[in-house]
Amino acid sequence: MSHNEFTAALGEVTSHLADRYNSLGSCAPVPPRSDIDSALAALPSTLPADGLGVTDTIQHLIDDITPGLLQGHAGSRFFGLVTGGVTPASQLADILGSSSHPYTYSRIWLNPGKDASVAVALEQRALDMVLDLLDIPRETFGGGSVTTGATASNIMGLACARDALLLKSPHLPPNYNITENGFPPPVSAGAPAINVITVKAHGSILKAAAVTGIGRANVHDLPSAQPGPEDPWGLGLDIEKLEEQLRRAEEMGQGVIVVVTLGEVNTGGFTPHIRTISDLCKRHHAWLHIDAAFGGFAALLPRYTYLSGEMALADSLTLDAHKWLNVPYDAAMFYTRHSSDLQRTFGPSPRLGTPAYLQVHTAPASPTEVSPNVLALREWHASLPSPLNCGIENSRRFRALPLYAGLMEQGKAGYAGWMSNPSHGGQWYTVVNADPTDSVPLNIILFRAKVNTPFPPSDATATPRLLHAINSQRLIYVTATSWEGVGALRIAVSNWRTGLEGARDFEAVVEALSGAMRA
Repeated sequence: MSHNEFTAALGEVTSHLADRYNSLGSCAPVPPRSDIDSALAALPSTLPADGLGVTDTIQHLIDDITPGLLQGHAGSRFFGLVTGGVTPASQLADILGSSSHPYTYSRIWLNPGKDASVAVALEQRALDMVLDLLDIPRETFGGGSVTTGATASNIMGLACARDALLLKSPHLPPNYNITENGFPPPVSAGAPAINVITVKAHGSILKAAAVTGIGRANVHDLPSAQPGPEDPWGLGLDIEKLEEQLRRAEEMGQGVIVVVTLGEVNTGGFTPHIRTISDLCKRHHAWLHIDAAFGGFAALLPRYTYLSGEMALADSLTLDAHKWLNVPYDAAMFYTRHSSDLQRTFGPSPRLGTPAYLQVHTAPASPTEVSPNVLALREWHASLPSPLNCGIENSRRFRALPLYAGLMEQGKAGYAGWMSNPSHGGQWYTVVNADPTDSVPLNIILFRAKVNTPFPPSDATATPRLLHAINSQRLIYVTATSWEGVGALRIAVSNWRTGLEGARDFEAVVEALSGAMRA
C-alpha cells in the first residue's frame, strides 16, 4: 500500500464522516428495511481469495455497509435505551485514539510505559474530572478505572465487594483471599456466603452476580411496602426489613452487598433514603454499591444536587459516559474507596507474583534539571497504579481519550446546560412515570396509550403494535419495555443535539405520536 493510497482512502472516510455529521439533523434514526437487505446481500459468503485492497475495501464499507447501520443513532431523534450522541471533540478524539497503534494501550498499560507516554496520567485526570463535574471530592474514591460500560463497572463493584467482605468472614481463615483460593463453601446449609439486597436493579447486577460466583439466586428484592409520594416509582428499600436482614447476616457471618439505583432504566427514578441505607451498611459492615450509570449526572440539575452527597457515601460507584456525557461507545467509570480493593481483585497473584514480561523496571533518573513543578508531576505520575492491575482487561482501547476530550470541550457549564426536567401529558397517552407534580424525574418518558385508543393497555398486542406504528414512520425511534407487568414505551432523551434551535425535534415527536393514532 502506497502512502498516496492511504491518504486518498483517509480522505474518503473523512468526507463521509463530515457529510454524516452535517446530515444528522435530518437523518432517519434507523435505516429502512431495504438498506438493511442491501447490506446483507453485500456481505461476502466466504473470505475472498484475494484481498480487495485499501481503496476498494473502504468504498465497500461506505457504499454497501454503512447504509444498513444505525446512521441516525447519534442524531437528535433516537430515543431508544438511554443512549446519548457524540460531542464533536470526543468523536474526533476517538478517531485519534484509534488511528495509530502508538495511541493505544497495548503497551502503555504497563508501568514502564509511563516513561514513554502520558496515557496513564490522562486516564487518572479524566477520572478525577468526572468527580469534579459531580462535586464529589476526589479523595472520596482512592481507586478508579475507565471501563466498557455499566455492566463491566457493576461486575467490578460486586467483585470488589465480594473480596472485601470475605476478608472479614468469621467462618474463613484470616485474610481469606477468594481470588487466590476460590469461592468458599456456604456459611451453613442453605445460607450463601454473600447476599445482594436491592430493588428493581438493572439486569447487569444479575449478570455481575452470575459472573462473580455470588449467584443470581442470591440477589433479593426488598421493596418498601408503602412507596408513598416521595417514592412514586417503587424504588425504595424496606428500611426496617433491611436493618433486620443486615443484623441477622452479621450474626451469621454472612457478607451483604446493598445495591441502590440512581436512574432506574424505565422511569429514571432514584432509590430514596440512601443516607439511612448507608448508615445501616456501616453499622452492620455491609458494602454499599451505587449504580448511578444513568442517573448520577442528574446531580448537575439544581433539583438533584443532593445526589452528589449520596454518591459520596458509596463503597463503590458506577457511572456511564456514553449516556448523558455523550462520549462514544464504549466508555464508563468505576470508583471504589481504596485502590487496594481493585488491586486485590484484579492485580497479580500474591503467591505467583507478576509475570516476568509485565514486571516493572525502573528507568534510571534523568540528569536533566527540571522545575519543582515538573518533579512533582513526575512523582504523581510514578505513584499511579498500573491500570493493568485495576480492571478486568489487560489490553483495551484508549477510551479515556474521548472521555477526557468531552470533559475539556464542555466543562461543567456545558454538560449542565443540556439537562432539563420536562413534564408531559396528552390526549391519547398516559405518562407512567409522572410524579405527583406531573413531571418525570429525569430524561425518560415512560408512556402507554390510554384505554379509549386503538392500543388499550389491556391488549397484550398493544405495545408491539404501537411501537411499530411510531417507529415505522422513521421520524423518531423509541423502545418497548414492561412496567408492573403491563407493556409500555420509552422515550429517553440523552443526545446533546436534541432540541437545538431549528432541529424541529419536538414537532417530529408530536407528528410521530399523532400519526400512530391516525394510522
